[in-house]
Amino acid sequence: MNGLSQESDSIAEDRPTDEFQWSVNATSRSCKQFIGASGLQVNVNNPDDPLALFELFMTDELLQVVVAETNSTASQLIAQTPARPHSRLTLRTDTTVAELRVFIAIILYEGVVQKPTQDMFWTTRPLLATPYVRYIMTRDRFNLLFKCLHFSDNATLPTTLRTPAEKSFYKIKSFFDYIIGKFSSVCIPESDVAVDESLTLW
Repeated sequence: MNGLSQESDSIAEDRPTDEFQWSVNATSRSCKQFIGASGLQVNVNNPDDPLALFELFMTDELLQVVVAETNSTASQLIAQTPARPHSRLTLRTDTTVAELRVFIAIILYEGVVQKPTQDMFWTTRPLLATPYVRYIMTRDRFNLLFKCLHFSDNATLPTTLRTPAEKSFYKIKSFFDYIIGKFSSVCIPESDVAVDESLTLW
């Protein structure tokens, strides 16, 4: 214990003494008055319906862009890949907003019902099967959409982007900006907000 006490004393001696300036006078900070109209800023038929709230952000306008870029990427892959008789790409058909919604639903479902590998969601073994997934989309179609999924045209990447991180983020930047804009316009939080997970920059 003596060694620990001596070590603590030495640390205290090394600490700068002018780090804090204590005063007997109370100080006050001026706070801006909250004047926002908190709550939903849009009309929702059923606010208790998770799908209705989800569609406030994942709109048809946004999904149309993803569909167009995904179909464009698939066409580019077909042009660049040598034709093979049994290739999934050669049997490809353009995706649609409706199919993209099913694709997103499966991804969300996989976050709830977790399995060691993605292919296991399409297994027919009774002990491990989750029939719901293979009833709404085949495994090959899901993998093809997953491979071709794009949010912007790679050919439009600015030459000013230098790092791999900048290039990767630019590919989803329009999607990201749209979602952030929706969060800002759909709902205004209350005047007092507790921010959890403070390790994340905010």
